[in-house]
Amino acid sequence: MKNPTFRAWIPDLKIMLKDVAIYGKSNMIGLGYDEFVKAIPDKHILDDDGVYHEDTENGISEKIIGVLTGEDWICLEEGQFELMQYINKLDKNNKDIYEFDVVKTFIDMGPGGSQEEIVTIARLFPLQENRYHYIDWKNIEVIGHKYQK
Repeated sequence: MKNPTFRAWIPDLKIMLKDVAIYGKSNMIGLGYDEFVKAIPDKHILDDDGVYHEDTENGISEKIIGVLTGEDWICLEEGQFELMQYINKLDKNNKDIYEFDVVKTFIDMGPGGSQEEIVTIARLFPLQENRYHYIDWKNIEVIGHKYQK
């Protein structure tokens, strides 16, 4: 079994950060400085206290999110991210499945042998199986995450 791993969606920047560390009671996340800088969208700059949107036409910089920085790390505070945990399952392409991933699979509908394709949001505690509905875990596929447009 893989150790719990997390990723975080930063809504104000519309980016997904992978392999983040959690501090406190999930109220701060941290990751390497270089990984964060690579993820920042164009026309945004990182300063000592935050990420700014740079409007070069008007010479204005607007602070988007606040950050805490160290020599080689960045921390974001609660309210600036949506945390997602790896659910201990891989899809059919050997890709990690995280909470809030959009997945496609089939459910066996019982003794009659029929299957129904479903698209759903992955959860830490996945869909519950019962005696008539069995999830086809070997054919599950991640097709996105709930924040993608």
